[in-house]
Amino acid sequence: MPTAYKCAACGEEASKICQGCKLVGYCGRDCQQQHWREGHKVICSKVPKAVQKAEVKIDNFSLGQYDVRPTAPFMVTEAVAQRGEIQEESHAQDLCYDAMEMEKGSTDKLLRSLEALRVFALSTEAWGMLGHYFEFELNIDDDLQVHMYSKALKMYDNGIRCARMLNPSWTADRDAELSYGVIEHRPYYRNLAGRARVLHHLGRTQEAIAQAKKIMKWNPSDNQGLRLSMINWFLEVGDTESCTNLLRKYGASDGAHLAYADLVLQFLRWKKDDASEKDVKRALYIAIKANPYVPELIFSLDDRPSDDDSVMSGYSPGEESEAEYYMKDSRSLWENNQDVVEWIKSKNTLGGQQVPSHESDVIELLKSGHKFQMTCAHTNLDGDSIETSDVIGTQRRDKCRGYALMSFKYPRQLSRTHVDGGDIIFFNNDHDVCDWRKTRFNDIHRIPFWPILLQFYDEDIDPVREIDQERPRTARTRTQGSQRPFNLDCKECGKPGRFCALDRDGTAFYCSKECMSDFLEEVEPHYIDMKSEVLKVQAWGESSIKTLNLDDAFRVATEHMPNLKGVDIYINQQYFLSDSMYCDEGERKIILSAPILKNFLERKKHELVGISFCLDQCCEEQFKKRTDGARALVAIGSMPNLKKLELSNIGFDDVDTITRCIGTDLESLRLAHISVGSDRYCHGCQPPDVDEIVRKLSQIRNLRTLALEDIALSPLNLRTLAPRLARVRDLSLEGAFGGQGGSINDASLALIADSCPNLLSLNVSYQREITFAGLKRTLRNLNLIDLEASDISLSTHQVADIVRNSSLKFLRYSNAGNRWESPGEQELRIIREAVVRRNGEVILCTDHGGMVKLTLPSTLRANQEAAKNFVNEACKAGHDVFVTCKWDKAST
Repeated sequence: MPTAYKCAACGEEASKICQGCKLVGYCGRDCQQQHWREGHKVICSKVPKAVQKAEVKIDNFSLGQYDVRPTAPFMVTEAVAQRGEIQEESHAQDLCYDAMEMEKGSTDKLLRSLEALRVFALSTEAWGMLGHYFEFELNIDDDLQVHMYSKALKMYDNGIRCARMLNPSWTADRDAELSYGVIEHRPYYRNLAGRARVLHHLGRTQEAIAQAKKIMKWNPSDNQGLRLSMINWFLEVGDTESCTNLLRKYGASDGAHLAYADLVLQFLRWKKDDASEKDVKRALYIAIKANPYVPELIFSLDDRPSDDDSVMSGYSPGEESEAEYYMKDSRSLWENNQDVVEWIKSKNTLGGQQVPSHESDVIELLKSGHKFQMTCAHTNLDGDSIETSDVIGTQRRDKCRGYALMSFKYPRQLSRTHVDGGDIIFFNNDHDVCDWRKTRFNDIHRIPFWPILLQFYDEDIDPVREIDQERPRTARTRTQGSQRPFNLDCKECGKPGRFCALDRDGTAFYCSKECMSDFLEEVEPHYIDMKSEVLKVQAWGESSIKTLNLDDAFRVATEHMPNLKGVDIYINQQYFLSDSMYCDEGERKIILSAPILKNFLERKKHELVGISFCLDQCCEEQFKKRTDGARALVAIGSMPNLKKLELSNIGFDDVDTITRCIGTDLESLRLAHISVGSDRYCHGCQPPDVDEIVRKLSQIRNLRTLALEDIALSPLNLRTLAPRLARVRDLSLEGAFGGQGGSINDASLALIADSCPNLLSLNVSYQREITFAGLKRTLRNLNLIDLEASDISLSTHQVADIVRNSSLKFLRYSNAGNRWESPGEQELRIIREAVVRRNGEVILCTDHGGMVKLTLPSTLRANQEAAKNFVNEACKAGHDVFVTCKWDKAST
């Protein structure tokens, strides 16, 4: 009798199945014996025997049978903290880690998992590995997969049982969360998720959903991405309410799974008259925006799916790999909703408008970050390599494939204003050929779903994007909508407000600090005094206010701070990186958009005298996304009265945007750890963009303070700047922390000494090419008060020599013995003698050990205290947004 499956040995039609495992078929006895010798005996014989033995051990488990040792109660399960660590369990876990590195579906991987089970029968990870093996790693004919999934379910069930035996609080009806961040919890979670998947494969979808809901209750952050499968399961059983709730929690734009599920949901609601067709079109727009590759795969459902499972192990959001992963996971959803497929096809036919009418629409869509398909004639940027093909294009750097690589280049043509009829530059995100291309508007033959893209692009309220005013617009271009006016009355008593509180529940106003006393009890509260001359927002990581609404702060400053002259902003990285390892407990977020920031700077351009806009490290990319590549800042460069500008950890799309932010009347400028595109100036690299910045700086006539930190200046750059440094009293050329070498050397110091006769403060930390001899010559030629030389190779005797033979009041250096600690007793004795020679009039700090504490004679203590106060006063003045040189306010 013919069968629907193939022989596991030769591939011919099988006549019978293996009666031991019921997972494979054979055409005859010879093939069965051959396959047995090749390794089938492991899965057919050894696995059942090993599982049976392990289940007996589980039934007779006693903790006294194992080696249990006390362990530190940190990042372990509750049970381990109480009873100690079972050594056999740890050994089994190590064997499982080894198995994870082995070839998928290999006999060796299976044997290693069985070895882990032999070592410790209650190894949750080992049971999970066996379940995963049966679920994913066997090439089984479709008709036999029910047996495969049944075996996988048994393994996962055993794993869950063992986890709950070892951890009594992990009951099925547990209410408390179970942190996924604890590594020891993850094997349990892997078994739970595996069980949910297998239940769905077996057609027990309601049970799968119930299991998944429990997992999501214990792990609301859904680190395993279970929501991607749940959304389809809800649609399969017609539970549109749960589907809607899930989308409300995680957002429809969170990847292809949720976006295309929302498309199906909106279509079903439309058919029930619970939504309009416009809602369905918007869902299609969001889905295409999330991943433009999916529709073509939906249209080819009749093609047999690929047997390549490599995409199931990982994918890149928005790329072809995600589309392939999505379709492998969601194929049945679309097969069961053919009416949705036909509707999508109807929006993609040539019957509708497929070629844009206005060139500016294409430019704006490219700049917005959309990755959309075009059929066009295109060439490389030199006009060679002519092709006519389908391409996936964008201009937004962070949407380009490989944009984070050091080799990625951003064409300077994109910094220019586009002229109709000119070249349209785009990055081809095609998987095989990723490079910058150009086309002309008349060479664009088709853009699929163009009416949908155009309609909803115009209505898009994404606050991250703002089109530069210099770029051409059409009547349909999205404009900034009207903002909700503030109620300025005191939240407590109704009197006119003076203080604006950026509260956890929204922006509120108070007439006095007495009325806002409850708010002030928050940790590091954010509020603005509307009568102040400075818009000051200092958002530290310790603040209990989780949402920082900078948009409201800028709106208040624009409309309700008549005395405003300065801006002083610092934002901790936790507000920008709320979903990363940097964030503490409780998600933080920042509300910041380009239109409002740009409007604030334009409206206040004549009033502002000083601006300090500093971010914590690692925020550059997120800042770019929210400020149109930092173009929202360009109004700073045309402020006629601006004297002081500080920009730290700011990301720019291109160097032109940086230079446009720098005015030529500045007296104080600090650029620290800035980035252009995807490249950070660090570790001694010398990008061409530095030359553009230096050329702009050489036009500034009255600099008194200059800081270029983590920017690799070449000797030619320094010579270009030298004529403008004559009035500089405070100079910082700090290098890259943790980098190699540095761009400043002894010859550079000699040029600085010749060019800066009035210099009082010099920071050359992390410039590792500088030597003791270079520093000593510089100190002979300049009357420096302040020198920072962290991570420059100096012995303790050389540090003492610098102290004795200079006019320094402050010296920062790296401890020669251990830069992470304070100096030892011998080093302190040497330094103390030098400080005594200077009558105690100098303060020393090590790189990480803080101020060097010395026991001085009573007659010298007052001198050292005076030096300390002098330095602190200068440091405080340096942080004043109106002070262009910190030594102006320090008493001499």
